[in-house]
Amino acid sequence: MADSFIYKLRSGKPSKFLFFLKGYISLCIPTCWFALRRKRILQAVETRPDKQYILDRVDYYNKMCSPTTLPNEAMHKNNKTYYIFLDQANKFRPSTFHNVYFFDIREVMRWFNRKLRMGYIPGDVYFTPPYPAFVKSRLLSDTNQNSVILKLDKLRHFMFVKDPVPFSQKKPQAIFRGKIRQSRLREKFMRMYFGSPIC
Repeated sequence: MADSFIYKLRSGKPSKFLFFLKGYISLCIPTCWFALRRKRILQAVETRPDKQYILDRVDYYNKMCSPTTLPNEAMHKNNKTYYIFLDQANKFRPSTFHNVYFFDIREVMRWFNRKLRMGYIPGDVYFTPPYPAFVKSRLLSDTNQNSVILKLDKLRHFMFVKDPVPFSQKKPQAIFRGKIRQSRLREKFMRMYFGSPIC
């Protein structure tokens, strides 16, 4: 118990308590404040020396080349493997999906009119949606334009652990930590490298 407590204090992982505290406090800030600041922030990009790099990254995350109209119907579909949200942004609430995803998507959508409609598929996405939707992962394909990548579930996936061991002193080995979950690709990976001196 003591080891676990010390590990949580000193591992460098982000604090869930602080993440949710910041998220709930941000709900008190009216969205009109962000709308007023949006134009100034976008104008500031024009004078940045890394403007082209920013635009290149935006083009990578959002491959759409022309305006597209979302389907008219609202959809809140939840099955065993994925969840689909297609509705006004203000209809997406903490109870709709996991709270972490709510605060991540709100951090982006609060800069825009909350009555705007959006497509959104949280979690691991193993398909390309038939209409534009925000996702955290997309298929490697030439036809994945509808999958618009956002930084989602960052509390889990974007943590920077304080590592006291320099990279030059690490062993030249890879570590697999995960479940197979009847995944053909993961099973193939494990069969290829099981017993390998580099893994």
